[in-house]
Amino acid sequence: SDGNLAMSSGSSWGSCMSTVAFTGGKFYYETTVTASNYSYIGASLATHLPTRYPSQDVSWALLNDGNCYYAQTSSNIITVNTGTPVPAGAVVGTAIDADNGKIWWSVNGTWIGSGSPNPATGADAIFTNIPTDQALVACLDVYSNSATVNFGQRAFKYPVSGFSPLA
Repeated sequence: SDGNLAMSSGSSWGSCMSTVAFTGGKFYYETTVTASNYSYIGASLATHLPTRYPSQDVSWALLNDGNCYYAQTSSNIITVNTGTPVPAGAVVGTAIDADNGKIWWSVNGTWIGSGSPNPATGADAIFTNIPTDQALVACLDVYSNSATVNFGQRAFKYPVSGFSPLA
């Protein structure tokens, strides 16, 4: 609802994807989650099926428990425990550098992960296997939860230097 910027779900899995796709470039968007229940926030190939949740197949997502996943249901799964859960009402920032194959997440303006993660400097991305030659989209899901997304249609709460809105 709300111009495809608000989502809610009962007890079913699936993906909501941005209508804007990109190949290469540096993009940023923010998601505000209502509850600390299941929320997957990330990116996927533009060919991702809406019947699959983010982190399945070729996709990258932060789950509300602080774990980040790539290809969660395949034999190529990569799991990174950031140790930072997403609380109710949190603003999750997603920075995707499709020029250099990197993705980061922040919770309420603090970049999560090991080392000193910072997309503005390119340091310590959660994943470094983002394809630089294939179309990508933002990919999100909520399960018994709701969220709103800001692709840049209004000012970001925690903007990132060098990254463009996905609007």
